[in-house]
Amino acid sequence: AALFTAAGQQKWVYAGGMDRIGHAGLVTKGELRYVATSDDKTGIAFLDYASGHLVKRGRVANVVASGDFGGNGDRELLVSPAEDEFLIVDAEDREGAKLSVPKTYWYKPAVTTGANPAVVLSAGRALDVYDAQLRFKTRLDAADEASPMHVASAAFSGPNMTGLFAVLYAGRGGWHRS
Repeated sequence: AALFTAAGQQKWVYAGGMDRIGHAGLVTKGELRYVATSDDKTGIAFLDYASGHLVKRGRVANVVASGDFGGNGDRELLVSPAEDEFLIVDAEDREGAKLSVPKTYWYKPAVTTGANPAVVLSAGRALDVYDAQLRFKTRLDAADEASPMHVASAAFSGPNMTGLFAVLYAGRGGWHRS
């Protein structure tokens, strides 16, 4: 893991023996600021934002995204301890909202940016939209979605899941004939 300034200058690098680093996210609580990343064996690494030093280890889960899921100005993490399970954890690795979905869902959700982020999951030929507390909000028809595609990025044009909804699909990988 590494942190760079907006000008492209490297602030720090962390190479602390993680076998497979996944996604990273910024997590904050008051004055606490961490860069969190995950390894499927050693758990979430909470790295000091200023120095990159390992401060603590958290639960074994994959970091999916970070955002202000609590609506309080702090950034929490959306993590996935299993393919069909998601939960929100804070800077102290305390568990918040939790969501379990059928195994038929694609496990990697897209998270919208801004206040009150939405979590969007591919569910066959539909998109299920959850609010920042992982409560189901709506199902959007994605009939033109060709399997095996999944939502890679999503955004609403208005605040609080209003306005137009844009989605970008990506393939899941693998070889197939078309």
